[in-house]
Parts: sequence; structure tokens; C-alpha cells
Amino acid sequence: MNRIPNPNPSDLPADIAKLTEQVNLNLFNVWSHSVGTIKDVMSLGADHYAALELTPHIRELVILLTAKVNQCQYEWVQHVTPAKLIGVTEGQIDAIQKLEFTETNFNPKELAAMKFSLAVLSNPNVSDDVFQLSLTNFSNRELVEIVDVIGYYWMAGRIATVFKLDLDIPKSDEVKDSATQFYKQGH
Repeated sequence: MNRIPNPNPSDLPADIAKLTEQVNLNLFNVWSHSVGTIKDVMSLGADHYAALELTPHIRELVILLTAKVNQCQYEWVQHVTPAKLIGVTEGQIDAIQKLEFTETNFNPKELAAMKFSLAVLSNPNVSDDVFQLSLTNFSNRELVEIVDVIGYYWMAGRIATVFKLDLDIPKSDEVKDSATQFYKQGH
């Protein structure tokens, strides 16, 4: 059970109550206690589905790794299904759970993303070797987007873990669909 209750929608500004009702995820419902940031948080989350150069496949690998390192079951559960729908394999999911990144389960670009992401998650600095490998596989924009995705899902993961959020079990592509709908509405 959540450590804190969701705010009463009638206590929220109307636009925020409408947004959280539309997306209807426990994460954003609790986060709406921060009425000054929730719209930006939701907008940035939607941008991760609609406005990145980074491929959806790499994005989901990075999100799963962030959830694993962040010890966040909520984000892990939210993203396993969407990851599988875009081609992340059971072998890749298992490798992320074990933090074992080899050519067995990852192509060179995916492997570079995993090594770079793990370095970002583990340390404030990334070694020159890992950074150079990343530069040979990703554009500057994609590298910044990887760090952006890590930061966003680290923050979301901490909302979920600190407040012990009840899990939302995704059904098929509902996470992507709600984020895309939110994005298209200009938020």
C-alpha cells in the first residue's frame, strides 16, 4: 500500500486533476502532490515516447537497466511489457536482471548502450574507454538522451520506492499509448 495517499482530485487544480485522470498511473497520481512540477514531469515522460532520436528499443533497454540498478519494481513492471512489444528479448531482460552484458544477448550498439548506461548509473564519471565506445555507436544527441532517460527514470523510481507505490500492471501498450496521447495534446 502506498505510504501516502493520492491527493483528492477535487483538491487539485482542474487541469492537473484531468491529466492524472487521463493517464491514471499510481506514479503520477502520487506525484501530483507536487502541483508545481507534475505537468512538466508528465510532459517529459511523454517526450521520451515521441520526441527522441534514440530508438524505442534502446530507450526501453536503458529504462529497464535504470529500474534494475534503482531497485525499482514499479518501473520494472511498467516497462517489461512495452519492452517486449518492441523486440526486447527474454535473454536481454534476463541479462539486465543479472547485469551481464555480452555479445550473447546484445548487438554492438545495444552493448554500448548498456555499458554507457551502467557507467552513468554507477559513477558520476564515465571512463574514456566506455565513452569512446558510446561515441562510435551513438550521436551526441542520443548520448544526451540516454542520460536524460536515466535521470528521468531514476527520479520516477525514487518516487515509486520512497513512497512504496502499489504496482500498476500494464496491459499491452497502454503505457506508450497514454504517453503518446498526452504528448499529442500539446502538454
